[in-house]
This record gives sequence, structure tokens and C-alpha cells, in this order.
Amino acid sequence: MKKNFLVTTGLINAWEFEENNYLLGKWCEFYEVDNYDKKKDKSIKLSEIHIKKNKNHWDDKEKKLTDFNNLVTIIDTILPIISEKLSKVHNVNETEEYWHNIIHPWLKEYTYAIFDRWQHIKIFFERNENKKFYTNVFQLNDLDYQPKNHYNFMEITQTHEWNHLVFLRLIDFYKFKNISLKKKKYIENEFNNKKKKHSNH
Repeated sequence: MKKNFLVTTGLINAWEFEENNYLLGKWCEFYEVDNYDKKKDKSIKLSEIHIKKNKNHWDDKEKKLTDFNNLVTIIDTILPIISEKLSKVHNVNETEEYWHNIIHPWLKEYTYAIFDRWQHIKIFFERNENKKFYTNVFQLNDLDYQPKNHYNFMEITQTHEWNHLVFLRLIDFYKFKNISLKKKKYIENEFNNKKKKHSNH
């Protein structure tokens, strides 16, 4: 009997093709990417895979506008707090405007990114609270996905590996009772090397 498997990433070896695959988002659809050669990869018969797609929470335009307005308020609220902390950490006496110019672009991107992932996982389990799932856990080194600067942060957040780690942290944070985690060895292949993008939007 097939089990319900939650797909959190577009990495091919994260899937369990024999199960009922529930896709957390559009970024999981590796078979829709231009550089995926369906004819070459004959081991995967897409027509035989049971796939159930999850709706993007920001397909609701009203929710998207409300969320973005709320996020702007949150960012404006925490920026003064962060600015004060940074001045203490670096032993300087800089203004909020100074820190705004330095960290606001990153803070905005980070807040939007984490909120988006949080909403996907939260809403998914609200819609499927009566079903049991399992998902694979790759043993990745968090330090490999620690950004060196803002540009590097933007690159890393578009990788399936980073998103996989974020979703696992959110699952752990919520302690969902209807999902179990299964450790799986991470195997990087040629297609995964080419396809690093988490095409959520």
C-alpha cells in the first residue's frame, strides 16, 4: 500500500516515486524545467507517479497584499531593535538610518523568504491534518549554506538544498504529529548541479 510522501524540494533523489507524492510547491516539479531531459532519464516514468500539487498561498491576491503590508510593518518594527543591538555588538554609536542603509535590503529579503516558506508548510498541514506523511531528510552541512554577503544570500536562498533545510527546521519547530522523518543520503547528480533554482515565484 502506498504511503503519503511530502516532497519539499526539486532534487530528484529527494522523491519517493513509488509513493503518493504531495508536492509542497511548484519548485518541486523538476520535470517541468527546460534542462530536464525526459527521454534521457528513462528510469523515471512520470505518467506512473501519483502526484498531488499544493496551491501557492500567494495565488490569493488579497492575501498576498495583506501579507506584504504586514511584513513591511514587522520589518519597520524590528529594524530599530536590530540597529541598537548591532551598535552594541560592534561597539559603535551609529544611527538607525546608518544601519537601515546596510541591513534593510537583506532584512527585507530574509523576512519575505522565511515567511513564504512558513506559510507553505503551515497551510499544507492545516489542509491535511487528518493524513499521515513522511519525508526524507538529507544530512547537509548548515555551514555550507551560510551566506558571506547579501548577494551570496540571494544565491543560496534559490537553491533546493537551502530550502530543504528551512522546511525541515519549520517541521521541527511545529512538531507536527502526522509526519515522520527518514534520513536519506544526499547524492548530487548532473541534473541537480544544473538545476539549483527554487522557482517559487
